[in-house]
Amino acid sequence: MRLHTLVSPGLFLFTLASVSPALAQLSPTHQKLAYVVREGDPIRTIDAADSVLKQTPEDVTALRVKAIALMDQDQLPEAISLLRQAVKIDPESVACRYYLAEALATNGELAESLVLLDQVKVRAPDSEYARRADIVLPELREMVVQTGATYDETIGSAMVQVTTEPPKRFKAQIRAALEYDDNVAARSDDSSFSGPESSGRGVLGWALDFTPLQQQLDESPLTLGLTYDGYQSWHERGRLTAFDVNQNILGAYLDRQGELAGLPYRARLGGAWEYTQVGDEFFNYALGLRAQFDLQWKPWTLTSLRYDYDYKNFSEDTILPATFSRDGSYHHAGVDQYFYLCQNRLILGVGYAYRWADTTGKQFETSAHTANISMQVELPAKITWRASVNYASEDFNQYTPDPQRFDNAWMFSTSLSRPIFTDNLSVELSYNYTIADSSVAFAEYQRQVLGLGLRYRY
Repeated sequence: MRLHTLVSPGLFLFTLASVSPALAQLSPTHQKLAYVVREGDPIRTIDAADSVLKQTPEDVTALRVKAIALMDQDQLPEAISLLRQAVKIDPESVACRYYLAEALATNGELAESLVLLDQVKVRAPDSEYARRADIVLPELREMVVQTGATYDETIGSAMVQVTTEPPKRFKAQIRAALEYDDNVAARSDDSSFSGPESSGRGVLGWALDFTPLQQQLDESPLTLGLTYDGYQSWHERGRLTAFDVNQNILGAYLDRQGELAGLPYRARLGGAWEYTQVGDEFFNYALGLRAQFDLQWKPWTLTSLRYDYDYKNFSEDTILPATFSRDGSYHHAGVDQYFYLCQNRLILGVGYAYRWADTTGKQFETSAHTANISMQVELPAKITWRASVNYASEDFNQYTPDPQRFDNAWMFSTSLSRPIFTDNLSVELSYNYTIADSSVAFAEYQRQVLGLGLRYRY
């Protein structure tokens, strides 16, 4: 989207306005450049600007003129680079800030463009650039709301690339896969239990997201959403019904987006109800509250703070509830930092969280630290590679007979995916490896899961 389409087009000579209001008052070098610009040939303009820059590499006017000519040639990355250089050389140049905002908006980087246009209005409120910014800003803000370019609705562990498509009130996805699990029960090597450890299984997962309300409040949308997530797995190898899982989660959330000290943010408050069956029997239900706050410091970096609370109830999980019951409150507080690089072709994430559980059974009261590193890379041929490494240390505060029980677990996950037939349908190959170490032998195990599946998004 070019800002030129939102305002009446101006001559290239307008780019020299910050130097002097009259052509005759320009330096001889800039006069020659202005004559070439006035001819309207971007190629000749680039050559003329290069001649000036060869003699004076930090000539801000020449940098700006060349950048605008490159924009007309649809060479946006080069134009943005030159304009950033010009702003660094002359931070007071409102002209450079305005055209950098235009180049960024054209390139889809709307959040930073908004910040720059607001700076133009503050620095030179009576200038032609400020007048143009007044015209552009309302429509640009509406574009941010409509395209969702500021935030990725799936930000977090999924780390899906930010989309510029208009938001949909109804979204859905379904995943079907075949998986091989070499330790279905996550059983330790010295376990005395009988029965198969490895199994093939079919997996079916689905998710629905419906947004019934979206309205404008103080130029920031308030969004109400309803979600439904499901997961089912069926094991083979003699039908391991004790490990077949059926899980359903119903949720709701309220989002608000806006600006905090000029920085885009999203605040989300939500709740969820979860019901899980293992085999043919009820396993547990959970009621939860979710709070999340995302702050976008730059177009390429975002910080996410979150807090989750769940009350879980397990069906007769023990005959000694005061000692062994897992019923109780579970808390999770964490921070994630994401970096969107190379025009979102590379996404890096790092995170830390603290978890603690206050359970009826003292054996399961825990405190834990977790850390993760994740990466998403867009490869040639529309292939997406994702990888993550997670570490968790968990301390069982009142474990008996050994009060020193302490668990460590590492998990490595990687996947390759590629769309087939249509962009909405993708094939995925995944691999997960977990190794758990503990001060008690029965909690030590290794596990590998290999999967091949299809995912369809609507």
